[in-house]
Amino acid sequence: MQIRSRTLLGLSLSFLTMSACGSTGGGASGLVSVDELLGWVQRVYIDAELSRQEVKTSLSGLQTIATKDFEGDPITAFKGFSDSILSSQDQAKKLRKSFQRMQRAATPVFDSWTDDLAQFNNQEIRRRSQERLDAARAKYDAVARAVGPLLSTYDRYNQGLSDYQLFLSNDFTTTSVDLVQKEADGLVDLANEIDNRLDSTLKVTMAYIETAELPPSSPKAARPPAK
Repeated sequence: MQIRSRTLLGLSLSFLTMSACGSTGGGASGLVSVDELLGWVQRVYIDAELSRQEVKTSLSGLQTIATKDFEGDPITAFKGFSDSILSSQDQAKKLRKSFQRMQRAATPVFDSWTDDLAQFNNQEIRRRSQERLDAARAKYDAVARAVGPLLSTYDRYNQGLSDYQLFLSNDFTTTSVDLVQKEADGLVDLANEIDNRLDSTLKVTMAYIETAELPPSSPKAARPPAK
């Protein structure tokens, strides 16, 4: 899936900017909280995209060494496989951290929005705000429902890679490779499941991002360059 409204780099820069704004405090605290939540949803998107890359790389590393037609230096190939596991595990931790930060950022946003509904005098505007709250909450809940099971599946996948690494580290022979080949199909299926879950995660996070972004800054509002 490709990002339609921004590049991956653009989301990264946007996330960094929003995190900096969220840490300064000041006026419009409600918008700051909303923007902070949006920033963490964007970070989840980025980490999900990077996770997809790590899963593909680590699975390729396993398939490279667990083949009867293996050619090359086995020590170098095994080290590459081991490094890809560490990278995949590290990315899973980053995704989990982003998800947890997103969850913490969401609570004050939706609690405050719900409390503010009682402050409206105009009932029509209140109704519309309630509809917007319900829609935003539904999109956020879709993200939360997608990432939770994804993390669990990703952990199982990384653990499976670690088991094969441990097995081959003591017995990297033709016989042991044959055994890994017979057992690795389950890990391939798990990698495909992760890819499907990641695809769903990317879709629901983008759906939230596209509806929750603040209006873009006007070029006219930019400060003049310092002399």
